[in-house]
Amino acid sequence: MMGSGTTGLVPRFYFTQNAGAAINATFFLGAPQLERGEVATSPVLPPAGAPAASSRSADAPIWSPPGGLGGAGTVVVAGMLPNAAAFGASQGLLQIDDGTDANRLLIRNTSGGSEIFGVVDSGGATLAALPGGNMVPGTPFRAALAWAQGEVAFCLNGGTVQSAAVTPPAGLVRMLVGHASTALNRAANGEVALIDHRPLRLPDAMLQAVSAAG
Repeated sequence: MMGSGTTGLVPRFYFTQNAGAAINATFFLGAPQLERGEVATSPVLPPAGAPAASSRSADAPIWSPPGGLGGAGTVVVAGMLPNAAAFGASQGLLQIDDGTDANRLLIRNTSGGSEIFGVVDSGGATLAALPGGNMVPGTPFRAALAWAQGEVAFCLNGGTVQSAAVTPPAGLVRMLVGHASTALNRAANGEVALIDHRPLRLPDAMLQAVSAAG
């Protein structure tokens, strides 16, 4: 089931019986919850007392604070990803947006590798993709993204602060946790253990300190 090439599971049952003899059998099957690896993994449960096949979309924790997320701020994420991102499918740890993917700030494991980026998109175009460095699959890490008028900065695990002289998009009103797309098709298949938001742009030395904390 864990193989990357697995596309389906087909159970088969074989009976040995006399030719022409009738058979009457009842089977009770127990199996793990199966779902695509790039979606969140909370349980899929049917209504109480009504066992049945069940399905759902990816989990989408959202925070929309009164007054939005302002023109400046810092967000720290503690996470763990068991695998590097597959080609064409980034793993999103956090997205701050205006309700769309056109204007947003991102912390993500970009597709096709293990590097964690801080990203700024405005008007549907990427203004900056700041490389923080590589995470180690299965090992917890921390990333800090800070923004203010005319600049964005990013730091992973207390390393070198990467920055860009760009203006973050206006109208940021929502924080989408564990995703890098409003379509919910760029989810983190891992753990987001902590989110720390502060309504001001912390200095670079503080970004290193908060992203290096255990």
